[in-house]
Amino acid sequence: EMGFTHDACVELLNQIPGYQVQFEAVFGGPATIDAVGKALATFERTILSGGSKNDHYERALPFFDFDPEGEDPELVAKADRLLDLESEHRMSLSAERGRELFFGKASCSQCHVGNDMSDEMFHNIGVGMDADEPDWGRFVVTGEEQDKGAFKTPPLRNITHSAPYMHDGSMATLMEVVEHYDKGGTPNEWLSEKMFPLKLTEQEKQ
Repeated sequence: EMGFTHDACVELLNQIPGYQVQFEAVFGGPATIDAVGKALATFERTILSGGSKNDHYERALPFFDFDPEGEDPELVAKADRLLDLESEHRMSLSAERGRELFFGKASCSQCHVGNDMSDEMFHNIGVGMDADEPDWGRFVVTGEEQDKGAFKTPPLRNITHSAPYMHDGSMATLMEVVEHYDKGGTPNEWLSEKMFPLKLTEQEKQ
Protein backbone atom coordinates (compact mmCIF):
# COMPACT_ATOMS: atom_id res chain seq x y z
CA GLU A 1 0.00 0.00 0.00
CA MET A 2 1.13 3.54 -0.86
CA GLY A 3 4.51 2.38 -2.17
CA PHE A 4 5.46 0.73 1.15
CA THR A 5 5.84 -2.79 2.37
CA HIS A 6 2.90 -3.62 4.63
CA ASP A 7 5.09 -3.51 7.75
CA ALA A 8 6.59 -0.11 6.86
CA CYS A 9 3.15 1.32 6.03
CA VAL A 10 1.68 0.27 9.38
CA GLU A 11 4.75 1.40 11.32
CA LEU A 12 4.64 4.89 9.79
CA LEU A 13 0.89 5.36 10.28
CA ASN A 14 1.18 4.37 13.94
CA GLN A 15 3.78 7.11 14.46
CA ILE A 16 1.42 9.88 13.29
CA PRO A 17 -0.79 11.22 16.13
CA GLY A 18 -3.75 12.06 13.86
CA TYR A 19 -3.85 8.54 12.46
CA GLN A 20 -3.45 7.04 15.93
CA VAL A 21 -6.63 8.84 17.00
CA GLN A 22 -8.55 7.90 13.86
CA PHE A 23 -7.61 4.20 13.81
CA GLU A 24 -8.46 3.94 17.51
CA ALA A 25 -11.85 5.61 16.94
CA VAL A 26 -12.79 3.65 13.83
CA PHE A 27 -11.12 0.26 14.30
CA GLY A 28 -10.65 0.16 18.09
CA GLY A 29 -6.87 -0.03 18.07
CA PRO A 30 -3.65 0.86 16.26
CA ALA A 31 -3.33 0.59 12.49
CA THR A 32 -3.00 -2.89 11.01
CA ILE A 33 -2.62 -3.65 7.32
CA ASP A 34 -6.15 -5.11 7.35
CA ALA A 35 -7.52 -1.87 8.79
CA VAL A 36 -5.51 0.19 6.28
CA GLY A 37 -7.01 -1.82 3.42
CA LYS A 38 -10.53 -1.31 4.79
CA ALA A 39 -9.95 2.41 5.25
CA LEU A 40 -8.69 2.86 1.68
CA ALA A 41 -11.53 0.78 0.24
CA THR A 42 -14.11 2.77 2.19
CA PHE A 43 -12.64 6.03 0.93
CA GLU A 44 -12.52 4.79 -2.67
CA ARG A 45 -16.20 3.83 -2.53
CA THR A 46 -17.03 7.51 -1.92
CA ILE A 47 -15.40 8.61 -5.18
CA LEU A 48 -18.34 8.54 -7.56
CA SER A 49 -17.97 10.32 -10.88
CA GLY A 50 -19.88 8.26 -13.41
CA GLY A 51 -22.49 10.90 -14.17
CA SER A 52 -20.42 13.70 -15.63
CA LYS A 53 -21.69 15.76 -18.54
CA ASN A 54 -19.17 14.01 -20.74
CA ASP A 55 -20.48 10.59 -19.60
CA HIS A 56 -23.99 11.57 -20.65
CA TYR A 57 -22.65 12.90 -23.96
CA GLU A 58 -20.72 9.66 -24.66
CA ARG A 59 -23.74 7.48 -23.93
CA ALA A 60 -26.02 9.57 -26.14
CA LEU A 61 -23.52 10.04 -28.97
CA PRO A 62 -24.54 6.91 -30.97
CA PHE A 63 -28.13 8.19 -31.03
CA PHE A 64 -27.61 11.81 -32.11
CA ASP A 65 -28.60 10.91 -35.69
CA PHE A 66 -30.85 8.02 -34.71
CA ASP A 67 -33.97 7.46 -36.79
CA PRO A 68 -36.57 5.62 -34.68
CA GLU A 69 -38.70 4.73 -37.71
CA GLY A 70 -39.21 0.96 -37.76
CA GLU A 71 -36.73 0.34 -34.91
CA ASP A 72 -37.24 -1.98 -31.95
CA PRO A 73 -39.37 -0.21 -29.29
CA GLU A 74 -36.87 -1.06 -26.54
CA LEU A 75 -34.04 0.52 -28.53
CA VAL A 76 -36.17 3.60 -29.21
CA ALA A 77 -36.96 3.90 -25.49
CA LYS A 78 -33.27 3.58 -24.63
CA ALA A 79 -32.34 6.23 -27.20
CA ASP A 80 -35.00 8.60 -25.87
CA ARG A 81 -33.81 8.09 -22.29
CA LEU A 82 -30.13 8.71 -23.14
CA LEU A 83 -30.89 11.72 -25.30
CA ASP A 84 -33.08 13.22 -22.57
CA LEU A 85 -30.30 12.76 -20.00
CA GLU A 86 -27.74 14.34 -22.32
CA SER A 87 -30.05 17.27 -22.89
CA GLU A 88 -30.61 17.64 -19.15
CA HIS A 89 -26.83 17.58 -18.51
CA ARG A 90 -25.74 19.43 -21.65
CA MET A 91 -22.07 20.42 -21.90
CA SER A 92 -21.24 24.05 -22.49
CA LEU A 93 -20.02 25.04 -25.93
CA SER A 94 -16.58 25.64 -24.41
CA ALA A 95 -16.56 22.09 -23.01
CA GLU A 96 -17.57 20.72 -26.41
CA ARG A 97 -14.66 22.54 -28.02
CA GLY A 98 -12.38 21.15 -25.30
CA ARG A 99 -13.66 17.66 -26.00
CA GLU A 100 -12.87 18.07 -29.69
CA LEU A 101 -9.33 19.13 -28.77
CA PHE A 102 -8.97 16.22 -26.35
CA PHE A 103 -9.75 13.68 -29.08
CA GLY A 104 -8.19 15.74 -31.87
CA LYS A 105 -5.43 18.33 -32.07
CA ALA A 106 -4.26 18.01 -28.43
CA SER A 107 -3.95 14.20 -28.81
CA CYS A 108 -4.82 13.56 -25.14
CA SER A 109 -6.77 10.43 -26.07
CA GLN A 110 -3.61 8.69 -27.30
CA CYS A 111 -3.06 7.71 -23.66
CA HIS A 112 -6.15 8.91 -21.78
CA VAL A 113 -8.78 6.46 -23.04
CA GLY A 114 -11.55 4.24 -21.72
CA ASN A 115 -13.94 4.70 -18.83
CA ASP A 116 -11.28 6.07 -16.48
CA MET A 117 -9.39 7.82 -19.28
CA SER A 118 -6.19 5.83 -18.81
CA ASP A 119 -4.53 3.29 -21.07
CA GLU A 120 -2.95 1.72 -17.93
CA MET A 121 0.41 1.91 -19.72
CA PHE A 122 3.72 3.54 -18.79
CA HIS A 123 5.12 6.51 -20.72
CA ASN A 124 8.06 8.89 -20.45
CA ILE A 125 6.61 12.37 -20.95
CA GLY A 126 9.77 14.08 -19.72
CA VAL A 127 8.66 15.13 -16.24
CA GLY A 128 11.72 15.49 -14.01
CA MET A 129 14.09 14.16 -16.65
CA ASP A 130 16.14 17.36 -16.60
CA ALA A 131 17.09 16.77 -12.93
CA ASP A 132 20.66 15.84 -11.99
CA GLU A 133 19.33 12.54 -10.67
CA PRO A 134 16.00 11.84 -12.41
CA ASP A 135 13.46 9.35 -11.08
CA TRP A 136 13.80 6.37 -13.44
CA GLY A 137 10.22 5.24 -12.85
CA ARG A 138 9.19 1.93 -14.38
CA PHE A 139 12.81 1.11 -15.26
CA VAL A 140 13.54 0.45 -11.58
CA VAL A 141 11.04 -2.44 -11.71
CA THR A 142 11.67 -3.89 -15.18
CA GLY A 143 15.29 -3.02 -15.90
CA GLU A 144 14.22 -2.40 -19.50
CA GLU A 145 15.97 0.57 -21.15
CA GLN A 146 12.77 1.79 -22.83
CA ASP A 147 11.13 2.11 -19.40
CA LYS A 148 13.48 4.82 -18.17
CA GLY A 149 11.51 7.76 -16.85
CA ALA A 150 8.20 6.07 -17.66
CA PHE A 151 5.24 6.38 -15.31
CA LYS A 152 1.72 4.99 -15.50
CA THR A 153 -0.94 7.09 -17.22
CA PRO A 154 -3.21 8.40 -14.45
CA PRO A 155 -6.99 8.33 -14.86
CA LEU A 156 -8.54 11.76 -15.38
CA ARG A 157 -11.72 11.37 -13.36
CA ASN A 158 -11.97 14.00 -10.61
CA ILE A 159 -8.75 15.52 -11.98
CA THR A 160 -9.67 19.03 -10.80
CA HIS A 161 -9.69 17.73 -7.21
CA SER A 162 -6.31 15.97 -7.23
CA ALA A 163 -3.65 18.69 -7.49
CA PRO A 164 -0.69 18.80 -7.52
CA TYR A 165 -0.07 16.95 -10.76
CA MET A 166 2.41 14.50 -12.30
CA HIS A 167 4.08 11.60 -10.49
CA ASP A 168 6.30 13.98 -8.52
CA GLY A 169 3.68 16.64 -7.78
CA SER A 170 5.82 19.18 -9.65
CA MET A 171 2.91 20.96 -11.36
CA ALA A 172 0.48 22.92 -9.21
CA THR A 173 -2.19 23.64 -11.81
CA LEU A 174 -3.79 22.01 -14.82
CA MET A 175 -2.59 24.93 -16.93
CA GLU A 176 0.98 23.95 -16.08
CA VAL A 177 0.17 20.44 -17.27
CA VAL A 178 -1.29 21.78 -20.52
CA GLU A 179 1.80 23.95 -21.06
CA HIS A 180 4.04 20.90 -20.51
CA TYR A 181 2.21 18.91 -23.17
CA ASP A 182 1.99 21.91 -25.50
CA LYS A 183 5.78 22.20 -25.61
CA GLY A 184 6.08 18.45 -26.29
CA GLY A 185 7.35 17.47 -22.85
CA THR A 186 10.92 17.70 -21.60
CA PRO A 187 13.38 16.36 -24.19
CA ASN A 188 15.31 13.25 -23.18
CA GLU A 189 16.62 10.09 -24.80
CA TRP A 190 13.61 8.01 -23.74
CA LEU A 191 10.81 10.51 -24.44
CA SER A 192 7.63 8.81 -25.66
CA GLU A 193 7.01 9.00 -29.41
CA LYS A 194 3.53 10.25 -28.49
CA MET A 195 5.03 13.50 -27.21
CA PHE A 196 5.38 16.37 -29.67
CA PRO A 197 4.69 20.14 -29.69
CA LEU A 198 0.94 20.72 -29.94
CA LYS A 199 1.05 24.39 -30.96
CA LEU A 200 -2.19 25.19 -29.12
CA THR A 201 -3.52 28.73 -29.17
CA GLU A 202 -4.15 30.51 -25.85
CA GLN A 203 -7.89 29.93 -26.24
CA GLU A 204 -7.31 26.23 -26.90
CA LYS A 205 -5.17 25.97 -23.77
CA GLN A 206 -7.97 27.50 -21.74
